[in-house]
Amino acid sequence: MFNVQPPSLQLASPQISRPKVYELFQLKRFDSTFSLKVDLGKSFSFAQPEAAKAKTGTKTASPKATPIEKTQDEDIPLFKVILLGDKEYEEAHVVTQITKLIPSVKEEAATRNYVEAQTTGSSVIILCPEEHAEHYVQQLRRQQIYARYEQDE
Repeated sequence: MFNVQPPSLQLASPQISRPKVYELFQLKRFDSTFSLKVDLGKSFSFAQPEAAKAKTGTKTASPKATPIEKTQDEDIPLFKVILLGDKEYEEAHVVTQITKLIPSVKEEAATRNYVEAQTTGSSVIILCPEEHAEHYVQQLRRQQIYARYEQDE
């Protein structure tokens, strides 16, 4: 009825034998154009196209990177997570939850924070970015531990 031929299988394609070269990006600086090309299976190359070399002569302009002087951490304001004292707290529960919810706080520091909060009314647990501070306060409140956060001077 229908004359259907099975697809022919080609074992070795001519494309397999040739390396594939991909041009990732081009950088234009002054009157020169540079491009980064990747030859799969070989190395990377950062080269000026032949037409641009002939146009500009033997001199080539190379882009210079300037080092970044500021780190990201310098721009982010830090916030204090403050444990509030309460007579109904049980020390074991508070210490366990602080060490569980705030991984960088060890058991000894959590115990000191608990004692300080009970004697003075509050204790700074940790300094961290605002999103982390808000998260820690919410998680502590879910465990019936009262805390707040405020920006560090």
